[in-house]
Amino acid sequence: MGDERGVTVKLIILGSSSHGNGYILESENEALIIECGIRFKEVMESLDFQISKVSGCLLTHEHLDHSKYTGEYIRRGITVYSAFQTQAAIELITGERIKAIEPMKAIKVGNFTVTPFNVPHDEDIECYGYIIKHEEIGSLLFATDLSYIPYSFKKMKLNHMMIECNHIRE
Repeated sequence: MGDERGVTVKLIILGSSSHGNGYILESENEALIIECGIRFKEVMESLDFQISKVSGCLLTHEHLDHSKYTGEYIRRGITVYSAFQTQAAIELITGERIKAIEPMKAIKVGNFTVTPFNVPHDEDIECYGYIIKHEEIGSLLFATDLSYIPYSFKKMKLNHMMIECNHIRE
């Protein structure tokens, strides 16, 4: 991914399936992890063991293909951001703390500005999509495991969209 100035951010896909989901947005000096469905060892290897460049991790929801290794990430000092319901579910599983963030309220994660928004998933599961902004990539919409996006982003002038789907009920 890049912008008009030729600055690039590398997208690393660690996994995108029911076996585990994990992605990294990596610039020269910083990285943002999305999802905790892949062992942290793979994250470390993908970043050439430069874990200090990780600003944080975004978690969309509590299903294990997205959250299974959250405890590993937290134990390595990575702050994981998610919805309140996801935080509560993960704490029951791991006994660890993650930071719950409110939908439609932007937060800073290093030099990334992250705005979570609710997307429909299962009836009982709160699921977030994210708008991720960074000076090196502009803005990225990330959404996964959803039936539709209930918002219009036309006015936001998104530079990139990353929409993952690996489940069809039929």
